[in-house]
Amino acid sequence: MKQKMSQGFSLVEILIVVSVLAIITAVSVVSYTGMTQRGRNTARLDAARAYTDIMSTMAAKNPAIFDENTTAPIGTTYFCLGEWFTGGVTCNATSGSVNTTGGDTRMNKMKAVVASLPDSPREPVVGADGTKRIGPVGVLEKTSATSGKLYVYYVLEKPTDNCSDGLVWEDAKTMICSLKTQVDPRF
Repeated sequence: MKQKMSQGFSLVEILIVVSVLAIITAVSVVSYTGMTQRGRNTARLDAARAYTDIMSTMAAKNPAIFDENTTAPIGTTYFCLGEWFTGGVTCNATSGSVNTTGGDTRMNKMKAVVASLPDSPREPVVGADGTKRIGPVGVLEKTSATSGKLYVYYVLEKPTDNCSDGLVWEDAKTMICSLKTQVDPRF
């Protein structure tokens, strides 16, 4: 009697299975990366919107909070928004020309009014030039000795099209967007 030998899979069959698994894995990794990037961008936008609401309320109640130096000349002042910017961590949501450091007294004044401040992803967005940008950043545009405009700048990873009010700056990997507050401060 002849015994039938059991044959395994051929080399071609094994290669086909391995290549199908590799394609499925590659598609999954790309999808996961895109989902996490969109999630971080959504969290950044949500934090910026929350700070816009807080700053509008504060500007209506006590606009002097934003102008710490009322004798300062007309111009633009940047300040970090977020509790993690203390202890020497630098926030940067500009085109790279202005860095502002934490420990700003405006944050302490906001914390006195609002129980908990919004949080956004703490990992920086690295631009095409290698600059690490993190936000949100409050912007006081002082238009006269007695009035100004308030904005919140926030950083998004590309590809995205979520700039709500306006695009401040962009490169191949980064977008810096702005949100205008509903109330402009009068000093």
